[in-house]
Amino acid sequence: MFFKANMREEVSIKLYADVGMDELFMARLMHLRNHILQGFGMKKVGVDWENIQNDLWPVIFEGLVPAFRNLRPLRVKWADPKIAELEKTQMVETILGYLVVAFKDRFGIVATNIGYPIGFMFQANSNFEKGIKEFGEKYPSIDPRFLDTFREDRAWSSVLLEIRNFLIEHKSKAPKERIEKLKLSIT
Repeated sequence: MFFKANMREEVSIKLYADVGMDELFMARLMHLRNHILQGFGMKKVGVDWENIQNDLWPVIFEGLVPAFRNLRPLRVKWADPKIAELEKTQMVETILGYLVVAFKDRFGIVATNIGYPIGFMFQANSNFEKGIKEFGEKYPSIDPRFLDTFREDRAWSSVLLEIRNFLIEHKSKAPKERIEKLKLSIT
């Protein structure tokens, strides 16, 4: 469980994050979280839903919230010519790193623990298509249109990962055409 306390112990309440429900993305995220917990998967027998709920917190608080918190100052500094490009690039690297943690690492755990491993999402194109086909065959009760969402998510997530890899692993600027492709895939 995310929070447990022995009622005989003294409990102190502290601010955990400076991002709350007044932020539109957080309100939507909590709504999505509830749909995951109460929607499609709750019908699945043999799934430990308390653990799934606990698995969702790291997606939010180790990935999405830190990315959002780092986006705030980047928005302010981005257009300021007095701010060094290196500082801006490092801020973008940080945000991309958190998004990768959320989507690839932490959410992959959630999906796997629900019983739907999605590791194929992050494979080469041929393995991705093979993974989608096998996923559809293994789970025939899932609406085939849902598999199309994998392709849609792959359109932006693969570009996001590629840009992150260019910046962090290769220490070079991401090609402009990749950034434009990312912009097009998320609009």
